[in-house]
Amino acid sequence: MKKWLMAGILAAVGAMGAATEPRTLLLEVRDVPAVAQQEKGRLAYNDYNRDTVLSLVRNTAFVLATPAEFAALKRDGFHATQVMESADRMQLIKRALYGPTLTLPAIYHRYDQIVAAADELARNAAMLVNTMDFERVYIGGDIEALDVDFASLLRRRLEENWMYPFPKEVQIHYSSLGGKAVAYGAAGMVLDRLISEQSLPGLSVAEAQAEGSPWQLV
Repeated sequence: MKKWLMAGILAAVGAMGAATEPRTLLLEVRDVPAVAQQEKGRLAYNDYNRDTVLSLVRNTAFVLATPAEFAALKRDGFHATQVMESADRMQLIKRALYGPTLTLPAIYHRYDQIVAAADELARNAAMLVNTMDFERVYIGGDIEALDVDFASLLRRRLEENWMYPFPKEVQIHYSSLGGKAVAYGAAGMVLDRLISEQSLPGLSVAEAQAEGSPWQLV
Protein backbone atom coordinates (compact mmCIF):
# COMPACT_ATOMS: atom_id res chain seq x y z
CA MET A 1 0.00 0.00 0.00
CA LYS A 2 2.81 2.38 0.92
CA LYS A 3 4.66 1.52 -2.30
CA TRP A 4 1.55 2.34 -4.35
CA LEU A 5 1.05 5.61 -2.47
CA MET A 6 4.70 6.60 -2.98
CA ALA A 7 4.49 5.71 -6.66
CA GLY A 8 1.36 7.88 -7.01
CA ILE A 9 3.05 10.83 -5.34
CA LEU A 10 6.12 10.53 -7.59
CA ALA A 11 3.91 10.30 -10.67
CA ALA A 12 2.00 13.41 -9.60
CA VAL A 13 5.22 15.32 -8.97
CA GLY A 14 6.52 14.24 -12.37
CA ALA A 15 3.34 15.40 -14.07
CA MET A 16 3.56 18.76 -12.32
CA GLY A 17 7.14 19.14 -13.48
CA ALA A 18 6.15 18.42 -17.08
CA ALA A 19 3.24 20.87 -16.90
CA THR A 20 5.48 23.68 -15.68
CA GLU A 21 8.14 23.23 -18.38
CA PRO A 22 9.02 26.75 -19.53
CA ARG A 23 7.77 27.79 -22.94
CA THR A 24 10.92 28.97 -24.69
CA LEU A 25 9.64 28.99 -28.27
CA LEU A 26 7.69 31.67 -30.11
CA LEU A 27 5.62 30.17 -32.90
CA GLU A 28 3.71 31.74 -35.76
CA VAL A 29 0.65 29.70 -36.65
CA ARG A 30 -0.99 30.64 -39.95
CA ASP A 31 -4.46 29.74 -41.25
CA VAL A 32 -5.83 28.95 -37.80
CA PRO A 33 -9.20 27.14 -38.28
CA ALA A 34 -12.32 28.87 -36.98
CA VAL A 35 -13.03 26.02 -34.57
CA ALA A 36 -9.62 26.53 -32.94
CA GLN A 37 -10.41 30.24 -32.44
CA GLN A 38 -13.67 29.66 -30.57
CA GLU A 39 -14.04 30.43 -26.86
CA LYS A 40 -12.40 27.25 -25.59
CA GLY A 41 -10.55 26.42 -28.78
CA ARG A 42 -6.95 25.37 -28.86
CA LEU A 43 -5.72 28.76 -30.13
CA ALA A 44 -8.46 31.04 -28.83
CA TYR A 45 -7.27 34.49 -27.80
CA ASN A 46 -8.89 34.79 -24.39
CA ASP A 47 -8.40 34.16 -20.67
CA TYR A 48 -8.26 30.40 -21.19
CA ASN A 49 -5.05 30.68 -23.22
CA ARG A 50 -3.60 33.84 -21.69
CA ASP A 51 -0.20 32.19 -21.05
CA THR A 52 0.19 30.80 -24.56
CA VAL A 53 -1.65 32.77 -27.26
CA LEU A 54 -0.15 36.27 -27.43
CA SER A 55 -2.07 37.56 -30.45
CA LEU A 56 -4.54 36.36 -33.05
CA VAL A 57 -5.05 38.58 -36.10
CA ARG A 58 -6.57 37.53 -39.43
CA ASN A 59 -6.26 33.83 -38.66
CA THR A 60 -2.57 34.13 -37.72
CA ALA A 61 -1.55 33.50 -34.13
CA PHE A 62 1.67 34.08 -32.22
CA VAL A 63 2.01 31.41 -29.58
CA LEU A 64 4.41 30.53 -26.76
CA ALA A 65 5.17 26.83 -26.68
CA THR A 66 7.47 24.11 -25.45
CA PRO A 67 9.25 21.88 -28.00
CA ALA A 68 6.70 19.16 -27.23
CA GLU A 69 3.77 21.54 -27.84
CA PHE A 70 5.39 22.68 -31.10
CA ALA A 71 5.65 19.08 -32.26
CA ALA A 72 2.04 18.42 -31.24
CA LEU A 73 0.76 21.39 -33.25
CA LYS A 74 2.60 20.20 -36.37
CA ARG A 75 1.41 16.65 -35.80
CA ASP A 76 -2.20 17.86 -35.60
CA GLY A 77 -1.98 19.69 -38.90
CA PHE A 78 -1.42 23.30 -37.78
CA HIS A 79 0.83 25.45 -39.99
CA ALA A 80 3.25 26.36 -37.20
CA THR A 81 6.77 27.74 -37.68
CA GLN A 82 9.35 28.71 -35.08
CA VAL A 83 10.06 32.45 -34.99
CA MET A 84 12.34 32.74 -31.97
CA GLU A 85 13.78 30.73 -29.09
CA SER A 86 14.69 32.33 -25.79
CA ALA A 87 14.53 31.64 -22.07
CA ASP A 88 13.51 35.28 -21.60
CA ARG A 89 9.72 35.31 -21.77
CA MET A 90 9.60 39.11 -22.14
CA GLN A 91 11.79 38.95 -25.24
CA LEU A 92 9.43 36.45 -26.83
CA ILE A 93 6.44 38.68 -26.05
CA LYS A 94 8.16 41.75 -27.48
CA ARG A 95 9.00 39.85 -30.66
CA ALA A 96 5.39 38.76 -31.06
CA LEU A 97 3.89 42.21 -30.47
CA TYR A 98 6.55 44.58 -31.83
CA GLY A 99 8.22 42.61 -34.62
CA PRO A 100 11.91 41.86 -35.28
CA THR A 101 13.09 45.16 -33.73
CA LEU A 102 11.52 44.22 -30.36
CA THR A 103 10.55 47.90 -29.90
CA LEU A 104 7.57 50.08 -30.72
CA PRO A 105 7.89 52.35 -33.78
CA ALA A 106 9.22 55.80 -32.93
CA ILE A 107 5.87 57.45 -33.63
CA TYR A 108 4.53 55.93 -30.42
CA HIS A 109 7.21 57.71 -28.42
CA ARG A 110 7.85 61.10 -30.05
CA TYR A 111 5.25 63.80 -29.51
CA ASP A 112 6.37 65.81 -32.55
CA GLN A 113 5.58 62.85 -34.81
CA ILE A 114 2.12 62.53 -33.28
CA VAL A 115 1.49 66.24 -33.96
CA ALA A 116 2.79 65.84 -37.53
CA ALA A 117 0.41 62.93 -38.15
CA ALA A 118 -2.51 64.93 -36.72
CA ASP A 119 -1.60 67.92 -38.88
CA GLU A 120 -1.53 65.71 -41.99
CA LEU A 121 -5.03 64.49 -41.09
CA ALA A 122 -6.17 68.10 -40.58
CA ARG A 123 -4.77 69.12 -43.98
CA ASN A 124 -6.68 66.37 -45.80
CA ALA A 125 -9.85 67.01 -43.79
CA ALA A 126 -9.68 70.74 -44.58
CA MET A 127 -9.62 70.01 -48.29
CA LEU A 128 -12.79 67.91 -47.97
CA VAL A 129 -14.58 70.41 -45.72
CA ASN A 130 -13.86 73.37 -48.01
CA THR A 131 -14.70 71.44 -51.17
CA MET A 132 -18.07 70.31 -49.80
CA ASP A 133 -18.62 73.71 -48.10
CA PHE A 134 -19.51 72.17 -44.75
CA GLU A 135 -20.55 74.53 -41.98
CA ARG A 136 -20.02 72.17 -39.04
CA VAL A 137 -17.35 69.60 -38.29
CA TYR A 138 -17.57 67.09 -35.45
CA ILE A 139 -14.34 65.44 -34.33
CA GLY A 140 -14.73 61.99 -32.86
CA GLY A 141 -12.88 58.75 -32.28
CA ASP A 142 -9.62 58.09 -30.46
CA ILE A 143 -8.07 61.39 -31.50
CA GLU A 144 -9.87 63.01 -28.57
CA ALA A 145 -7.62 61.07 -26.20
CA LEU A 146 -4.42 62.49 -27.71
CA ASP A 147 -2.76 65.52 -26.17
CA VAL A 148 -3.17 67.43 -29.44
CA ASP A 149 -5.35 70.47 -30.15
CA PHE A 150 -6.73 69.02 -33.36
CA ALA A 151 -9.44 71.69 -33.62
CA SER A 152 -6.81 74.44 -33.87
CA LEU A 153 -4.82 72.44 -36.43
CA LEU A 154 -7.93 71.93 -38.52
CA ARG A 155 -8.98 75.58 -38.33
CA ARG A 156 -5.54 76.72 -39.47
CA ARG A 157 -5.59 74.31 -42.39
CA LEU A 158 -9.13 75.41 -43.31
CA GLU A 159 -7.97 79.03 -43.55
CA GLU A 160 -4.94 78.09 -45.64
CA ASN A 161 -7.02 75.96 -48.00
CA TRP A 162 -9.87 78.50 -48.45
CA MET A 163 -9.42 80.17 -51.86
CA TYR A 164 -12.04 82.94 -51.72
CA PRO A 165 -11.49 86.51 -50.46
CA PHE A 166 -14.35 86.44 -47.95
CA PRO A 167 -13.85 84.46 -44.73
CA LYS A 168 -15.52 81.13 -44.16
CA GLU A 169 -17.08 80.29 -40.82
CA VAL A 170 -16.90 76.66 -39.78
CA GLN A 171 -18.04 75.41 -36.39
CA ILE A 172 -15.69 72.76 -35.03
CA HIS A 173 -16.83 70.59 -32.14
CA TYR A 174 -15.54 67.51 -30.35
CA SER A 175 -18.11 64.74 -30.37
CA SER A 176 -19.15 63.32 -27.00
CA LEU A 177 -19.49 59.84 -28.55
CA GLY A 178 -15.76 59.12 -28.71
CA GLY A 179 -15.04 55.71 -30.21
CA LYS A 180 -18.78 54.97 -30.54
CA ALA A 181 -19.25 57.63 -33.24
CA VAL A 182 -19.11 55.12 -36.11
CA ALA A 183 -21.67 52.81 -34.49
CA TYR A 184 -24.07 55.69 -33.79
CA GLY A 185 -23.61 56.98 -37.32
CA ALA A 186 -24.45 53.60 -38.83
CA ALA A 187 -27.54 53.29 -36.63
CA GLY A 188 -28.58 56.81 -37.62
CA MET A 189 -28.35 55.93 -41.32
CA VAL A 190 -30.64 52.93 -40.82
CA LEU A 191 -33.13 55.01 -38.84
CA ASP A 192 -33.05 57.77 -41.46
CA ARG A 193 -33.81 55.27 -44.19
CA LEU A 194 -36.72 53.80 -42.26
CA ILE A 195 -38.24 57.22 -41.68
CA SER A 196 -37.60 58.69 -45.12
CA GLU A 197 -38.82 55.63 -47.05
CA GLN A 198 -41.59 54.68 -44.62
CA SER A 199 -40.35 51.11 -44.70
CA LEU A 200 -40.46 48.63 -41.86
CA PRO A 201 -38.82 45.22 -42.41
CA GLY A 202 -41.11 42.25 -41.76
CA LEU A 203 -44.40 44.06 -42.42
CA SER A 204 -46.12 43.21 -45.69
CA VAL A 205 -48.12 45.70 -47.74
CA ALA A 206 -51.36 43.79 -47.06
CA GLU A 207 -50.73 43.80 -43.31
CA ALA A 208 -49.89 47.49 -43.36
CA GLN A 209 -53.10 48.33 -45.25
CA ALA A 210 -55.21 46.11 -42.99
CA GLU A 211 -53.84 47.78 -39.88
CA GLY A 212 -53.99 51.25 -41.36
CA SER A 213 -50.23 51.62 -40.81
CA PRO A 214 -48.27 54.19 -42.82
CA TRP A 215 -45.35 51.73 -42.96
CA GLN A 216 -44.90 49.32 -45.84
CA LEU A 217 -42.44 46.61 -46.81
CA VAL A 218 -39.63 47.60 -49.18
